Amino acid sequence: MAEFLIYNKTHWMDELTPEQLKQNQLKYSHWDEKYNARYQIGDILEIRPGGFFTGPKAHGWDHNAFRLVVVKGLKADEFLTQPLVKVEIVTPIQYDKKDNVVTKETLLKRRKFSLDIAGTEKITRLTKQQFRKATVEKTA
Repeated sequence: MAEFLIYNKTHWMDELTPEQLKQNQLKYSHWDEKYNARYQIGDILEIRPGGFFTGPKAHGWDHNAFRLVVVKGLKADEFLTQPLVKVEIVTPIQYDKKDNVVTKETLLKRRKFSLDIAGTEKITRLTKQQFRKATVEKTA
C-alpha cells in the first residue's frame, strides 16, 4: 500500500490579477520560474509507504491544505522510480521593461504526474487500477 499527500488548495499566486503578475515580473528577476513552479491542485507532494499517514504512529498532515490518497496494491517504491522530470514550460505572456510582449522557455524540475480526483474527502482510498486512471502526466 502507498500513501500520496496531494496539494488541495488554490495557490496564492493563482489569485493575482494580470496587472499584479506584470508588476511582479518586472520587480523580481526570477518571478516566472517561481510562478511556473508553484504547486497546483492535484500535485503529488509526498509518496510514503502504507501507514505513514494513517497508521497507529501516523505523522500529522494539514487537512485544510492537503488530501491523502491511499492506494491498495501499489508500493511506494513502484511510483518513486521516476518522481521528478524536467518539464519545458512556455509562459504564455511576459513583458519586458518597455511593455513589449515576449515569450520565454524555462526548464523546471517538477513531479511528472498529478492526480485528477473529484470529491471533498480528506482521505481517498483507491485500488491500483483506479489510481492509474486518475494519474495525469503534466505537460506544463
